[in-house]
Amino acid sequence: MKNLQVAYLLDFYGNLFGDKQREILEMYYQEDMSLSEIASAVGITRQGVYDNIRRGEKEILSLESRLCLMDRFVEISRSLDSIEQILKSESVTDERVYSALTDIRSKI
Repeated sequence: MKNLQVAYLLDFYGNLFGDKQREILEMYYQEDMSLSEIASAVGITRQGVYDNIRRGEKEILSLESRLCLMDRFVEISRSLDSIEQILKSESVTDERVYSALTDIRSKI
């Protein structure tokens, strides 16, 4: 079974991998291709694809455990949601406030 967490983490850390390994990880996790399909597409053995995926998973999980980018992103997103709910419950209708929240969301 594919690890959904790794698929999300590719958005944060994918650019840290070499082109070929990133391509393999994206095909496997984002395009839902089989090992055989990926092997055919990149011109390596099925075992080579499997090894690349396992190494990539290990590295991406290690990066997240050290840098916590996804955890921080989730925490900030939840904080913004809370701020928005408080503003709505207080009936704040100033569009500048909501525009600022939208701007912050787009930057994270």
